[in-house]
Amino acid sequence: MKFDAEWYEKIYHGNLCSWIDEVKSASDFLRLYTLHLYSAFFVTTAKSNFQFQRIYSRKVDKSTGLRCDQTIRLTGRKSFQYYPEKLRRISCVDEETSNRYVFLTNNFAVSALVITLLYKCRWNIELFL
Repeated sequence: MKFDAEWYEKIYHGNLCSWIDEVKSASDFLRLYTLHLYSAFFVTTAKSNFQFQRIYSRKVDKSTGLRCDQTIRLTGRKSFQYYPEKLRRISCVDEETSNRYVFLTNNFAVSALVITLLYKCRWNIELFL
């Protein structure tokens, strides 16, 4: 596995690492897996045509805008090779804009609503840093 020193600096010295761009290609999953291996968590948006298999679905409160909270495994040949672990897929609708978002994360510890709020607050966090 090729390791990018810039990513290591962000993980090791930053203690807070966020990569919140859309996953655009299978190779992006390699970077996400690197974060996962260093015990950093991420929240990213998924490209609409990424391939996955649903393993498990959790109940969601649809009145909050959530549509699904699933444990998935990637099924694309390269994406599975680059990220062989399970991921969490969360879908929601933004009440203000009616836009639908699909998030991927390796964080199974916090609620789906917290994941969506983290993404929504990302600009404030990035401006602060």
